[in-house]
Amino acid sequence: MQSGVNIKKRTRKLAFAGWLLLPLVLSWLLATIFSLNILWWGPTWFTFAVLYMVLYFRWVASKKIPSDQSDVVGK
Repeated sequence: MQSGVNIKKRTRKLAFAGWLLLPLVLSWLLATIFSLNILWWGPTWFTFAVLYMVLYFRWVASKKIPSDQSDVVGK
């Protein structure tokens, strides 16, 4: 039997959008609003991406995810 967490396709799309697209759009908006040099886009995107990942994984951890305990030794 397959072990691990079954992640829905919608959740994977949300994670991808949040990790790549949201920080990219927010970086572009900040660069446009504050007339930032293009060299600041990388650190800005990285900051937004890390922030999103932390928030996303905290949200996922707060969900009650059923796990398959059939492969646990001693059960």
